[in-house]
Amino acid sequence: MSKLSVTEALKLVDISKTTLYSDMDKGVISFQLDAKGRKCIDVAELQRVYGTLNISKLENPNGQNGKHNLTTSDISEPVQTDDSEMVTLLKSHIERLETELSIAHEREQHLLDMLKEQQKTQQLMLPAPKGNKRTWKHPFRLT
Repeated sequence: MSKLSVTEALKLVDISKTTLYSDMDKGVISFQLDAKGRKCIDVAELQRVYGTLNISKLENPNGQNGKHNLTTSDISEPVQTDDSEMVTLLKSHIERLETELSIAHEREQHLLDMLKEQQKTQQLMLPAPKGNKRTWKHPFRLT
């Protein structure tokens, strides 16, 4: 695959220079450094992140591509997914998440029941409260 400089990459995609650098800093798009320490981006990486590329913008007035000689094999058409497949996949994910949520609710209720039982047990294990018992004073005591 061909490596492009940032300037050449910007000609292929309709984004600003700051957006591209921001995406590189965030790790959205990967890049490599060339021998002079400049950032180079693979054509396939550009296509993965930004979709269809505009090759006609990269061509020089003399009809030749930039120094990288891009070919149609370097840039493939994006894979189109069938909407019905996506809907089916999303529905299955929703069903799985709903099942996990109901299991979590059941587990939460079970834990709350256990906590209530534990509190009852602790109440039963506490010593009886001391009441105001009447004590008879010793008859010969003078206090």
